[in-house]
This record gives sequence, structure tokens and C-alpha cells, in this order.
Amino acid sequence: MYGLCAQNLQSALGLTIGLDRFLAVYYPVRYIIWSNIPYLVALLFPSAAYAVALTAYGYSQTDETKIVGYCFPPTAFNGPSLTAWIDSNGAIVILVIIVYSATAIQLRRSHHSSTESIKRVIGSLQLIVGVYCASWALTILANSLVQNIAFSIDTKNWILMFTGWLVVINSSCNFFIYAWRSTDFRAAFAKLLRIRSKATIVPAGGATVHRSFATQGRTVSVSNHK
Repeated sequence: MYGLCAQNLQSALGLTIGLDRFLAVYYPVRYIIWSNIPYLVALLFPSAAYAVALTAYGYSQTDETKIVGYCFPPTAFNGPSLTAWIDSNGAIVILVIIVYSATAIQLRRSHHSSTESIKRVIGSLQLIVGVYCASWALTILANSLVQNIAFSIDTKNWILMFTGWLVVINSSCNFFIYAWRSTDFRAAFAKLLRIRSKATIVPAGGATVHRSFATQGRTVSVSNHK
């Protein structure tokens, strides 16, 4: 149960993080003055509610005779709950791609799009979406094909085993992408570990579009309105 809930939460958080970046770019002035706690609650509650509701629905459709591949917990969903899982995740995938694309387009339209920091942000967004499409989006597509096409048992098992590896890649790669592309992320991680590093004094301007980047976004927004 907890594995399914965590998997569903992770899927929803991909969209939540994308929305956070979208808001930071489109509403930079408001973004940096929003109160942290109410903002985080409003942003995270839909993801948590989705994860709990879908897991509960899956539990109601439990089939005790079904053998589940440990590497891919969502295969525990059965019948209508499996269809709901595939359809909802398909919708999330589409929304994630739209949100990240819209964020990148807005950054390209800014007067500061030629600066090194903005180029790095755009490049990081493209990298994240590319990895996301090659791992999680492909996983959802493969499971949709398994659900709707009459493959042989061996073929289905091979596809599910392959998607299990894609899920592992999707779950583990983001840390390395953020650590590589974002000075903010490296500084925050070093602070958590109490490691003194040059990253702790490097100004914001890496890949993550969070509150530190919103300051740059505010400058871009003001310039666009002049």
C-alpha cells in the first residue's frame, strides 16, 4: 500500500514541481511575496489527495490471486483501478509537458533570454522533460499498450520488466540532474550536510526555478513591461 501511494505521489509531484516553476516565471513579483506555508499546502495538497484517493481505489479492487512484480508496484492495480491509474497518469504526463514547455517559451520571450543564466535554465528544463518523456511517459505508454492490445503473456511480462527499469531511472535521475545543473540545489544540499563549498556562496542562477530565480524573473517581467 505505502509503495503504491508513494509511487502515485511521485507521479503527481512531477506536475506540482512544473507548476511551481511555471508560477515563478509567469508571476515573479507575486511569487516571492507569497507566504511559504500556505503556498506549499495549496500546491502539495492536490498531489497528496490524488495519491491517497487512487491508492484507496486500487485497494478496493484488490485481487489476492494476482502476482505483482516488486520492481513496479502499480501492477498491483486491477480492473477499473488499473484503467484509472493509466488514464490519470497519461493526463499528468501531457500536463507536465505542456507546463514545462510553456515555462521555456516564456523564458525565451524575455529580453534576458540571451543571458547565460536563462540559457542554463532553459537547457535544464529541456533536459528534465527529455528524461521524463524517455522514462515515465514511455512507461505509461507501454502500460497503456499492454492494457489495450492482446500481447502474449511472455511479451507482456517483458514489457512490464522493461518499464520497471524505466521507473527506477525516472525516480533516481532527478537528483543528479539538479546537482549538475543547479548551483542553488548544490548549495542547499551542501548546507543540509553542513559542507562548506563554493556552491554555498555562488549567486542563484542555476537550473531550478524557485524563489531565488523568481528575483531574476521579476527583473525580466519589469523589463518586458517597459
